[in-house]
Amino acid sequence: MKKLLLAIVAVAVLLPSCQNSKPPVVLDSSIKIEVVIPDSTPAEDVIYICGPCTGGESFTIGNPAWKLNRTGVKCSISLDPEGFMGNYTLADGFHFVSDAHGEELDAEGEPVNRVLSGKEGSYVVAKWSK
Repeated sequence: MKKLLLAIVAVAVLLPSCQNSKPPVVLDSSIKIEVVIPDSTPAEDVIYICGPCTGGESFTIGNPAWKLNRTGVKCSISLDPEGFMGNYTLADGFHFVSDAHGEELDAEGEPVNRVLSGKEGSYVVAKWSK
């Protein structure tokens, strides 16, 4: 009986401190990407981010996890690094792909390989390969 009484007193003493405690701090680990695509990109084209961390182009195209949100020529995506494949990150390289018009190219027509080691990036696609 004495042990039960002590347990009840302990709970009564500790309970108020639990109620006043602050919720745990959750750090935002998301990576925010914005990109402007060519004006000539048809409205029905779907744009994806692609690289080793997304599993490569064959895994990326059609996968909603890597699809950018699109409003006209402005696209964006918020990525959770926990969803990256293997031990890859955006620092290992990435590029943008149009489902209908292929990989992005630079102004000279060369393939693009971008890298990002921070939490935000803003880019401009010069043109598509198709």
